Amino acid sequence: MRRFAELSDLESIFTIYMDAKVVHFLGFDPMPIEAFKPIFYELVESRCFFVYEVSGELAGFYKASRHPGRASHVAY
Repeated sequence: MRRFAELSDLESIFTIYMDAKVVHFLGFDPMPIEAFKPIFYELVESRCFFVYEVSGELAGFYKASRHPGRASHVAY
């Protein structure tokens, strides 16, 4: 199931984000959760950050948004 990320997802997302197997593919170096919180809050507030659940557990996440202006028909 896909849904918008919520503030209550912080620990699950942080755990996945900072996992040694995936952190190199994402945009931030390893950091403590306190340093990650402002990044996470901005992602949640963007309403472009989604989580994917499998059997009720958070299994992954992604960000999907549109370019502004003339290119608003293009999503990334």
